[in-house]
Amino acid sequence: MSKTSEKRAARTAEAADFVKQRREMTLEIFERNFEVGLKIYEDNKDKMSPEEITLLEAEIESAQKAIEEYKAKWL
Repeated sequence: MSKTSEKRAARTAEAADFVKQRREMTLEIFERNFEVGLKIYEDNKDKMSPEEITLLEAEIESAQKAIEEYKAKWL
């Protein structure tokens, strides 16, 4: 393999590693924000109407599915 090919391969590997790290960081931030939102929801659930609770529980389920899909696809 020539030096140029080696350098290109190294840069491609670096780029792939960067993208992987970025995806992991994005997932970590999303999970952390989800947990904070879930805590706020649990703390204030008793002050909400049944309709609000139903809507928020649907959103929670949707967010959990999105996290799992992201993990399955990218990690």
